[in-house]
Amino acid sequence: MLTPRSAAAAFDASQAIADGRASLVAAAVDAVHAEGLSPFLAQMRAVVDEEERRALTGAPLTVARVLAHAIALEGASAGASAGASAPIHLAALEEALRPGGQPRPVLMRAVAAAAAVGQGPLAELVPALLLCSAGLTEQLRVLPFAELDPVARSEALAAWREGDEEPFARVALGECARAARARRLAVRAMLAAMSQDGARLAPLGRGAITARRALLVLRDSLATTMPLLSAQLECSRPAAGDALERLVAVGLAGEITGRQRDRVFVCARAWGSELQL
Repeated sequence: MLTPRSAAAAFDASQAIADGRASLVAAAVDAVHAEGLSPFLAQMRAVVDEEERRALTGAPLTVARVLAHAIALEGASAGASAGASAPIHLAALEEALRPGGQPRPVLMRAVAAAAAVGQGPLAELVPALLLCSAGLTEQLRVLPFAELDPVARSEALAAWREGDEEPFARVALGECARAARARRLAVRAMLAAMSQDGARLAPLGRGAITARRALLVLRDSLATTMPLLSAQLECSRPAAGDALERLVAVGLAGEITGRQRDRVFVCARAWGSELQL
């Protein structure tokens, strides 16, 4: 099943899907939010769920499966821009996905797959699934190709279609390197800041005991609900809700649905700058 961790990772890179990031993370921990997803996000979630399981077993991703997902996503988007994509270069995609194809590092095969798909969410998802099935990652991580400058990407893709692979590889791998450096620094800063979390909780007195336990759950799962936390901590629902509210008050957790009921809470440091920590 798609977890909060893989939901956040898988959908953060593409802007069209990043707009629904909170909805996807909430859907991963709460059935009410899963039922409320838009048709496109629900279909994309199903694709990720299915293909991530297959990739982790080593099952190869085929051109036929990519085309089936492309058709399903196009239908679910009902013509919205999130589902729009350029025609897929089938021969190039088959070459990139085939393990026995042209000998080259799997990351370069991922770049070639992204170029073959061209635009749209599958241009992010297909390379990630390729790396996942190759055993380079245990969790689905979407490469940050969607963050490329649109003009630079279009120009690089045009050159790629003319047979010059270098421009697209340069901009795609350059963005991967930039994103990796930024995330490494962010993780380093987050780990350093975690040492201050105890000081934030200290003024809570006895309330800090359950709040600390709730924070450990959030750090591990990244997202939870009051009923889930109650079961995980084996405490009453009011006690779990109080612990979450205390974490929100000191900036260590955030509520991402904006609802009064069926609320979903996330670990603030893992969620990122949206919570302005």
